[in-house]
Amino acid sequence: MTNRVPVSPAELLMVIVNNEVDRTLIPAGAVVGQATDAQQQAGVVAIVASGDGRPEMYAPILWPRLQMRCVAPTLSHTDRMGRHLYELLHDHPRTEVRDSEGNEWLVNGVYISTAPSDHWDSAETWENLLFATMCVATQPIP
Repeated sequence: MTNRVPVSPAELLMVIVNNEVDRTLIPAGAVVGQATDAQQQAGVVAIVASGDGRPEMYAPILWPRLQMRCVAPTLSHTDRMGRHLYELLHDHPRTEVRDSEGNEWLVNGVYISTAPSDHWDSAETWENLLFATMCVATQPIP
């Protein structure tokens, strides 16, 4: 069994967030990797992988760890974004997610492993950091 999924778990989490997030709190939605200045000024969630995933011993499942950076101009905005994401994603139910190549993936759950924590990012932005562990199948749904 491999500890790699032939799709980016960060992309799958981005799709879940963009489909379910309150756009009044997070106007720019979620992106994988670095967000632009315009996205950061609006309020964005930048998602990146945080280490290799842990494979399940007897099932085709991987447990990747992901970092979500909520970035916005004010501390209160990033705080609301982080709390919203925690409520939205922690213990998220099983769902099917379509990737950018059109494949369907089964995400068995999303679990926030580190609660929101606030950080000063730059002279223009603040960030609220969350870590999630995701349970994802290692093969697309046939």
